[in-house]
This record gives sequence, structure tokens and C-alpha cells, in this order.
Amino acid sequence: MEAPSMDQMYESGGLFATLDGRMMLLAGSTVGDGSAINWSACIKTPDNVLNEWAQEHKLRVFQSPEYHSAMEEVCERLGVTENCAQEGFQNKVLRKGYQILGLEVGRVPHNSSDNHYCGIVETTYQNDPLLVLSLAEKGVKVKTDPLQNQHVVECDAVVVGSGCGGGVASSVLATSGYKVIIVEKGSYFTSEDYTSLEAPSMDQMYESGGLFATLDGRMMLLAGSTVGDGSAINWSACIKTLDNILNEWAQEHKLRVFQSPEYHSAMEEVCERLGVTENCAQEGFQNKVLRKGCQILGLEVGRVPHNSSDNHYCDGALSIQILLKILLNSSLNSLDEL
Repeated sequence: MEAPSMDQMYESGGLFATLDGRMMLLAGSTVGDGSAINWSACIKTPDNVLNEWAQEHKLRVFQSPEYHSAMEEVCERLGVTENCAQEGFQNKVLRKGYQILGLEVGRVPHNSSDNHYCGIVETTYQNDPLLVLSLAEKGVKVKTDPLQNQHVVECDAVVVGSGCGGGVASSVLATSGYKVIIVEKGSYFTSEDYTSLEAPSMDQMYESGGLFATLDGRMMLLAGSTVGDGSAINWSACIKTLDNILNEWAQEHKLRVFQSPEYHSAMEEVCERLGVTENCAQEGFQNKVLRKGCQILGLEVGRVPHNSSDNHYCDGALSIQILLKILLNSSLNSLDEL
């Protein structure tokens, strides 16, 4: 949401002016600064501007081969491309308008994959006509019945909840060719929305702001209430269910599936898709202290499998939405707060 994000992530809450008060500046004030608040556009500085800096301001570096080589390397590392498999609704309208007016229109280079397209529809601030247009933009057919005052969304399956269960089930259905609608009551947050501050994150992403108790009030539960649900709030640990637990479920509760080859094969596939590894190039300070303490006490100590790269290092940050990539890369459509 724009208002709290402006207050949390922008200098002076977004109301940051030049000294003469003639211009407002949107400057990031968070980890990542400007890179955290800007969208994925990656536009190189035009040659006429570089020439001005170099000639009028004597900043010769901007005309040097080293500078241009550095820019090319940055673009390569960010994966900058002008290709786009599917434009958003607003861009389509703008492009059509320019074409009608006979104006030249191109594409903005961005650091997203060629086939990147967000399949999420946020319904919080949409009325009925806008919702229908947003769904049509995602390739979803909607029949309108004015007499009944209702819209009928055509799809093959509706999945309630976008968490570990709903996300995986939707991915399997979507990759099998079915049109899937995911209905999620929680809000949608991208990485740019995260503040890494506990209080606002608890309020935004947890059920009942993190104060969610069992019916008897004897236990508090930390349950996600956002796109990704539990996968969005849990850290990157990916621990397989222990064999003795699987045996208990299978034998005492007659749930034979947990001892089947299909179940173990599914677990292996999930771990492979998430990139689960036990390797870690550099541990955080807390883990180093715990490991050293265990070694001094003569206790066996290992590593927790996690869905991060081997050279990943994180020292106290919010977890990522584990299943969000599965959800978005499977051409799924999620209706947020429908």
C-alpha cells in the first residue's frame, strides 16, 4: 500500500524538496536506498547528458571506455532486457494511444526476465468495471449478469489460500494446462514493501497481527495472512519431516501415503525446485556462537537445509515468500481480498 510504504521507505515520507522548494524529490531512505524504491526500469543515461557532464562540467569519466564498459557489466549482471512476453493493461492502453496518435513508442529496458508478468489482481481499491478489466488483462473470461448483479469468472479450478498447500496445488494444476484462480484474503507485498521492522510486518502479514490464539486461549499461533501465507513469513529453513514422525502418521493414524514412494518423490521434487541446500559460505554471528558452544560442549552440530544459494548470507532479515515464484511463474491468477 502506497501510504505506509512512502512513510517507511522514503526520505521525509516522500515529501522531500530541494532547498528552494521548487522541486519534490523521491529519495529512498531504507536498506538499498534508491534501488529499493525504484521499479525495474533500467534506462542508461542518454549520450547528450553524458556529453554535457563530460564537457561542461569537466567530468571526463562519463566519456571514457571504462564507464561504458562498467554500464554494460551492470546491465549484464542485472539481466536488463527490452523484451516483454506480455504487457500490463496500463501499458497496452498507452501503447494503443500512441499508435493512434502516430507517435513512436518503444519499450523501457528493465531488469526482469523476458517472460515476467505478474498474475496478481489486487481487488482492494477496484470497483466492478475495473475488476473485470483487470481479470480480462490476465486472460480470464468474465460473464456479467446485470439482472443478478453478479460476475461469473470462468476457470477450471478455484484454490482458496496461496500458502504451502494452495500454492503447490495451484502450480501442479496450472502447469498441467488448467486455468486456476487463487483466492487470498491477505494483501500482496513485494520485496520493496518490506521494512524489516517487526511491528508493521506483524500487523501487515500475520493473522490478527500475530495475536492469534487457539480456541481455548492456551497457545498463540504465528500464522501468515498474505500472498504466500506461511511460506511468506517463515524463514528459509526447509526441514523434511523426520522418519519417526512419518512412521507414526502411517502406522498409528493409517495414513499410508507418508510411507509411499510417491510422497518421498514429491518431497525431493519440492526441494529441487526450491534449491534446498545444506551448504553455507558464511554463517551469521548467532549461528557461529551456537556452533562454537556446541563444539565446546562436545555436542554434534550440523546445518539446517535452506532454500538459499550456497553463497547466501543473511544476518537478520525477514524471510522471502517461498512459493511466490512458483505462483507467478505458472501463469496463475490470484484474486487478493476478493
